[in-house]
Amino acid sequence: MNRTTLSRISSLLPRPFSTSARGASGPSSASSNGLPCATQPARFRVSLALDRVRLDRFIKHSAPGLPPGLIHRHIRQSRVLINGRVERSRATPVRTEDVITFPGHVKLGLTRRKKRPPPDDVSLSEAMLVRGWLLHRDARTAVLNKPPGLPVIAHSQENTSRTLEQLLCALGSGRYWLVHRLQTQVGGAVLVARDVGAATLLADYFRTRMVTRLYWGLVAGVPRHKKGIIDIDISGQKAITKYRVVQMVDSHYAWLEFEPRTGRSNQLSAHCAEGLGTPLVGDTIYPHQQDRQHPITGALQLCSRSITFPRLTQNSASRSRKGTRTASDLITVHAPLPLHMKDTWKRLGLQERFASYSD
Repeated sequence: MNRTTLSRISSLLPRPFSTSARGASGPSSASSNGLPCATQPARFRVSLALDRVRLDRFIKHSAPGLPPGLIHRHIRQSRVLINGRVERSRATPVRTEDVITFPGHVKLGLTRRKKRPPPDDVSLSEAMLVRGWLLHRDARTAVLNKPPGLPVIAHSQENTSRTLEQLLCALGSGRYWLVHRLQTQVGGAVLVARDVGAATLLADYFRTRMVTRLYWGLVAGVPRHKKGIIDIDISGQKAITKYRVVQMVDSHYAWLEFEPRTGRSNQLSAHCAEGLGTPLVGDTIYPHQQDRQHPITGALQLCSRSITFPRLTQNSASRSRKGTRTASDLITVHAPLPLHMKDTWKRLGLQERFASYSD
């Protein structure tokens, strides 16, 4: 085969991206790692479910096709912005409603679906357990009763324990999307979406306070006022919690019902300890001094008792006004008390009939 024939054959073969085109604009340009760059940067808004996640992990979650080394390199080279400002630390936590901007070729990662554990990765016993957590399911949403101690998402790459996000595939009937989170130590009602459109709608409803969450908790001591609103910023962000005292055990403990109006990390722990001066029993962030007459040890005495949200239909609009909702347009799902809280309630003589609702 002569040289002329070889040159003709080579001209028909696909050419690799040229490394000499580094920094050029347009879809045919290439980055330093050989990936083609898009003309526009990628922008993502942080949802409530990813509040306070590390910056590098948020990018990995948003663009799962990208290697971690490339993400870290872009952060080091000041190519990643948070709300228009350069961020050089990959450990910086992102906050709800933050807008994260990074180089355009990150969009390549969006074409690759995030790896999820296949159904075969979940054992039969795990699948039966997860299906037993189901409190409500319709065409577009579902509510689960998360047990205390189960993390909602993995907080580090080294974490090998199961998470709620990994176990959702055991529910079957398609894929599920997380739209908010609970602390690992907190059990109770968790709302998930069954399609991308529903996830977007629910995120908008959380942002506009069209979703109502009620928590039950036991605090050490009794608040000065039997009901009120706690308005104390957390880490420089607005944080509001409505509360009322349901029942008291002398001056030792009080059973409180909370309605958080915002979704800051550890909001109820901070507001109970710093706002009311009555920390949650079992809280390791704001520990309390044990009462000698009625000592209570063990897990955190806090649970997500119920969640109320607009009913989603195929024609649901993301900008629906709260005032136009009627009772028939809302879904309320109650979660039972975790076993350790049932034992505490029984021991202290607290009666659920005094709450705003009962099972």
